[in-house]
Amino acid sequence: MKPYGANGSILRHTLPADAKRRHLTLFFNRNHGHSWQKAIEICRGEAAYSALTILPNGNIGVLSEEDDQPAYDLWFTEVSIRYLLGSDGVEREWQ
Repeated sequence: MKPYGANGSILRHTLPADAKRRHLTLFFNRNHGHSWQKAIEICRGEAAYSALTILPNGNIGVLSEEDDQPAYDLWFTEVSIRYLLGSDGVEREWQ
């Protein structure tokens, strides 16, 4: 499975979902950046910087700094592109 739509139209990004830098969330978009859908929470606690990559299997890799006690830890999370796009047979309502 390719990580993008037929015309390369899937955008994604991560950022903390609240002002206190908690709830690092992966968002995605299929309409060229006009609106963003919440996809999946990567970290419930504190989070800082993060980076995304497309893995050889088409999934999304997220490298993130999480849990600032006593210092941030580095975490790597793999998110299934099939899960994100709902092509695994599970119906989802994104918020």
